[in-house]
Amino acid sequence: MHAKYPKILPWLAKKAGVPLKRAEVLWKEALRFSTQRSERIESPEYWRLAVDRLLELLAAESRKLSAMPFGFGPLVRLPARLWLHGLTAQQALLSIAANSARSACWWQQRAF
Repeated sequence: MHAKYPKILPWLAKKAGVPLKRAEVLWKEALRFSTQRSERIESPEYWRLAVDRLLELLAAESRKLSAMPFGFGPLVRLPARLWLHGLTAQQALLSIAANSARSACWWQQRAF
């Protein structure tokens, strides 16, 4: 039997930062959960339970993936977030870096 995945699954996986293969596994787990809890299979309640459980699992997986030792998680994900925010954010960050480098050079020259 060919497994059915929601068409929105790749988008949800990307939004949560979870690989698509892992999201497919989580979808199957959500279906098992829904099968145990629902009275009728493939009813609207069944699918609602499955999607709700999938969202919970994706959120938990996203938190697990973003929890990195020593608090470097946000720093490691900075380049990915910059591409999401576009060219304006990159230009602002480069401007800040250039200004701080110039300030450091000026202070070094004044120290001697």
